[in-house]
Amino acid sequence: MQASEFDEAEFFRAIVASGARALLIGRRALVALGIPVLTADYDFWIHIDDIAAFNAAVEAQGLGPSRTPEEARGRGRYVLENDERVDVLVARSVLPLGELEEEESRALIRWFRRRYPTPAERLAYVRRAYPRWHATSPTSR
Repeated sequence: MQASEFDEAEFFRAIVASGARALLIGRRALVALGIPVLTADYDFWIHIDDIAAFNAAVEAQGLGPSRTPEEARGRGRYVLENDERVDVLVARSVLPLGELEEEESRALIRWFRRRYPTPAERLAYVRRAYPRWHATSPTSR
């Protein structure tokens, strides 16, 4: 099997442009927040009425659905794949977020950003700490 010409930035742009109500979830969502975790796939939660729009948006990336929209509505999940994999959960109902839920979501994101530094913050820490580590290393004496 030959690798696809998958372009992650274009993948996300196409989803946004489609108007599909889609939420990136799972480990890839943590990566998007700057948290260093290893993952090989994407997980989305989409509105039940937006299956066809979501599928059409990612079709240009060569991703094909494992189920028709009707089957996906009945099963509540399906997969889009080529050499990339996108697990899709179908929301049967969606409640709007109130002000309290929105603030709780923002607070959770702030907490994650404090708890898990960005790659640039980790690199800056290593650069500051290296002289101290080097000075106390038994091999540097």
